[in-house]
Amino acid sequence: METELKLTFETREDLMSIPHKKWFKKFLLPDAPTRQELVSSYFDTPDMAFRRAGAVVRVREVSGDDFIQTVKVSTGANEGLHQRYEWNHKTSEERFNIEAFLEQAKVDDDPYSILQDVLIPALGSELNCILQTKFTRTSYLSGFGDSISEVSFDVGEVIAGDRHEDICEMEIELINGDVRDLLALGEIVRAKCPCEPESLSKFGRGIRLLISDEMI
Repeated sequence: METELKLTFETREDLMSIPHKKWFKKFLLPDAPTRQELVSSYFDTPDMAFRRAGAVVRVREVSGDDFIQTVKVSTGANEGLHQRYEWNHKTSEERFNIEAFLEQAKVDDDPYSILQDVLIPALGSELNCILQTKFTRTSYLSGFGDSISEVSFDVGEVIAGDRHEDICEMEIELINGDVRDLLALGEIVRAKCPCEPESLSKFGRGIRLLISDEMI
C-alpha cells in the first residue's frame, strides 16, 4: 500500500526554497538528496477500461536507464492524502506487457487478486499511451515522529494531447511508520508555506486535461 500526501505550489521558487529553510532541515536525515529526470507514459485500452476500474497503468523511464512498469489502484484521496495498492516491475520494455507484469507481480505484497481483476480483462487488447508526465524530482529522506518518509519536490509538466499543465508539487510518501506523522509534517509545511493539498494525482490532472480538450 502506497500512502502519500501531495501539496501543490504556485511557483517553483516557493517550492524549491523549502529544502534550504532552517525549520525544514531539522526534519531531514543526513543522506544526500537524489535527483531524477522522470518521463512517465500512461496506458489504457481504447474503451478506457483501466480508468473505469480505478486503475493507473504507467511506464516510467528513469534517467535514460531501464523502465519501471507500474499498476496502481486507488483506495481514495482526501485533503491531499492518497492511498493506493501498487505493483512495480523493472524491465527493458518501453511498452506495457500485461502477461509479463502479471507473472512478476506475484512476488509483491499487495493483493494479487485486485491486480488480476484489472489486467486479465485487458489481455489481448491494444494499449495506447493516453498522456505523459515529464518532471525533475529531487528527493530527501525525512525522520519525523516515529516515522521515515521520502519528501520529493517535483517540477515539470503534464502533457495530454495538445494541452499542458505545470507540475509544481511536494510529495511526502510514508516509507515506515504512522500516517499521523506524515499528516503532521504536512500541516507544518502548510502553516509555513503558500501551498494547498492536491487530491488529484498527476494522472488525474492529465485526465482532466483530456476531458477539457474533448469539451472544446
